[in-house]
Amino acid sequence: MLKTRVHPGRIIVYLILFGIVLYLDYFLQSHFILILTFLFAALPVISLAALPVLIHYVSVSLAVPVPECETGAVSYVELGVRNRSFLLSLDIKIHFRAENAFYGTGQDMVFSFPVRIHDTYKQLIPMRLSRLGRVVYSVDSFRVTDLLGFVELHRKTKQSAEIMVLPSRGAVPGEVNESDLTLGMTESDETNKKGNDFSDVTDVREYIPGDKLMSIHWKLSAKRDILMVKDRSSMSDQQMLLLVDLAGKPAEVDEVLNLGYNVTAKLIESGTYVRLLWWSEGAGEFEERVIDHIANLKEAYKDMYHSTCYQDGELLPGYLKNIRPELKAFVRIVYAEGKAKAQIISLD
Repeated sequence: MLKTRVHPGRIIVYLILFGIVLYLDYFLQSHFILILTFLFAALPVISLAALPVLIHYVSVSLAVPVPECETGAVSYVELGVRNRSFLLSLDIKIHFRAENAFYGTGQDMVFSFPVRIHDTYKQLIPMRLSRLGRVVYSVDSFRVTDLLGFVELHRKTKQSAEIMVLPSRGAVPGEVNESDLTLGMTESDETNKKGNDFSDVTDVREYIPGDKLMSIHWKLSAKRDILMVKDRSSMSDQQMLLLVDLAGKPAEVDEVLNLGYNVTAKLIESGTYVRLLWWSEGAGEFEERVIDHIANLKEAYKDMYHSTCYQDGELLPGYLKNIRPELKAFVRIVYAEGKAKAQIISLD
């Protein structure tokens, strides 16, 4: 859909200049001034007639070269303008929006570029993202101005790209003691440390619905093009259960996400399996991910960013107890007393 915007001020200035040229032509009777008069008369007609043709051949692209970054780091978004015609414009205004879909906050911007003759113009725009979440960049429309700047034509488009902003690695606060966190294990003794002989593989068989994903033999499954699982003679279910509570204001939830990320990273580096949980407000249920590597943690956070933060998380321990009645305790990362904290929640 095309919409028109007229700039009367520019038209008035042009008419004044045209009047001056006519005045000079009347008194000077110069061939040069006569040619200039014809140019002044013809240029607006050519400029306005070319605009509808030009905008038909102009398109805008949007891309994010690197789809993830750490908070506070400089990332880039690439805006491109392609012109498939031999016409040109000195100005295209692109209506750009950057929105943090996790927090529901956003900012609108307008970028202005030239439209070159039968060319593609690309510009890398630096963005410093100070808040965690899933940042969605979008372009919903653009405006192309005729060569003389009298009229703008508006055209809708639909371009989007997103980037995941992950926490940066840092030291876990001193008040978070890993030995205390072991109280959040689902069993009393630590048998799920990497390197411990907590299970024995006795056979490899085809996958049966209900088998645990962590028992899948991925390499063999890829070779046979069918899911294969490792049969174990014994296997402990012990792992650290860690709930990231997304309740609070954006700045508070940011602190919780940072602490949860670094606590989980510290635990898996020390060899502890972590079952990461968070409440999905939209789905009305807990989301769970088994974390045994930093790559799993990053993917879990990217999934978490498709949820939204909420106001009150005090009922979550009760919900979790109802869903998992076998639980004795878990670790809850929550914003309380003015800071993000790791709490040991006992369900006995």
